[in-house]
Order: sequence, then C-alpha cells, then structure tokens
Amino acid sequence: MTSRDVTLVNPCLWSCCLKKGGFIDDKGQYVLNPGLTYVKNIVKSDQFYTFIEKSAKQCESVKDKAGSECELGALLAACILEQMMKM
Repeated sequence: MTSRDVTLVNPCLWSCCLKKGGFIDDKGQYVLNPGLTYVKNIVKSDQFYTFIEKSAKQCESVKDKAGSECELGALLAACILEQMMKM
C-alpha cells in the first residue's frame, strides 16, 4: 500500500489483523499487553519494539472514539500509521 489512507482497506480487516496480533480482545476492546507480548516475540530489534510500544500507548485514546470493533481497527491502524510517519 503506497497510500496513507487506511480507508482503502476494509475496517474489519484492520480489526481482524489487530485481533490476531493480540491488540483487540474477544470483547472488541483495545488491549496493550497481549499485543505487545506478541510483538516482542517476533521483533528482533529492541529499538523497533520500543517504537511500537510507544505508538501503541499513544494510540490508546482511540478506543474511546470507536463505535464498533471494525471502526476500532481502522482508527488504530490510522493512529499507528500516523505514529510511523513521525519516525
């Protein structure tokens, strides 16, 4: 994907990916620890892990803006992408 527009991807796909990665739980809520544990196990660089951890924490505020699990996925994807652009 060359665009920064997360709306080009179905919001439910974002949600599904974040759920598989442990950032969205079975209740459709954003949770940090399972996701960060998953990332810690697959990311080899401590510097990159720290960046992801900071981004994940900065994106916690979107959980209060989402009306559905799919919307949460899209909001989180947009937030994380925004954080990556600042890198």
